[in-house]
Parts: sequence; C-alpha cells; structure tokens
Amino acid sequence: MISASTSSSGAKTKTTKRFLDHGDALKLATSIAETQERKSQISVQKRIQQTENKELARKTKSTTKEKLKEIKAQIASNKARAKKSKARKRKRTSPEPASSADTSRANPQPKKRVSFA
Repeated sequence: MISASTSSSGAKTKTTKRFLDHGDALKLATSIAETQERKSQISVQKRIQQTENKELARKTKSTTKEKLKEIKAQIASNKARAKKSKARKRKRTSPEPASSADTSRANPQPKKRVSFA
C-alpha cells in the first residue's frame, strides 16, 4: 500500500510501508513460543504440586485413621480388663451365696396373737 504524506512545501510525496523482515518475523515467533512454553511449564508445575499435596493429605488421613483404630482397640481392651477385674472382686468377696430367706428363718421373731373376746 502506498500512503501519501504532506511535506512542509505542501507537495505530496509517496512513501511505501515498511514490512517486517524475515528475521524479525522469526524473532517474534520465537518470543511468542517461549512465552507460551513458560506458561505451560508453570501450569504443569502447579498440577504437580497439587498432586503432591493431595498425596500428602491422603497419607496423613491414613495415619490418623490408624491411630484412631489403635486407640479404639486400646479402650476396648481396657473395658474388658475392668470387667474381668470386677467379676474377680465379686467372686472373692462372696464365696458362698447367702440368701435373704435363710437369714429370716434362722432368727424368727415371735408372732403377735390376736384374741377375739
């Protein structure tokens, strides 16, 4: 394309448009490719970090679950041990069963008699 420009003398002179050289076009394409590559590398690094964080979170969850299971098992064993010790104490304190009916027959109280006259 040809554009017209005015000079101080008022006469129009023709100036030609200047286009990019082949080397300039290659430099531009290279710089665009480099910026795109940097952007893609950044996004890849972000994805890698996110997956690493998820794996760490999974590991911590599994360890907390394992700790919880261990604590529950320990509590259950403590309950069983306490139950056994209570049963042993009951057996030691009363070796022969004493019923309340036997004690009332051993000490009879005199019955009151009513007379109708």
